[in-house]
Amino acid sequence: MDHKTEIERQLKQSSSVFLDMVSRCGESMDKAANMMIKAVRNGNKILWCGNGGSAAQAQHLSTELVGGLRDHDRPAIPSISLTTDSSFLTAWSNDT
Repeated sequence: MDHKTEIERQLKQSSSVFLDMVSRCGESMDKAANMMIKAVRNGNKILWCGNGGSAAQAQHLSTELVGGLRDHDRPAIPSISLTTDSSFLTAWSNDT
């Protein structure tokens, strides 16, 4: 099997998905970004949530904002992933 060819195919397919996502969701993504910027400028936090793999993504996004993403010289952006409080999540799910 030619792994290089398969890798190229997968990357081209991923690129196509991302470009399609921007054309379909770009306006909504822009609105969401502006809402997050406004929230932080007003002294609020960005809250993330998700289910399954999306919960891991929520935690990752929050960590990147608090931890500096690629720019470690900037201040932390207040951000909390609601999916990381296992005590709350298990207590709540058991009680409801």
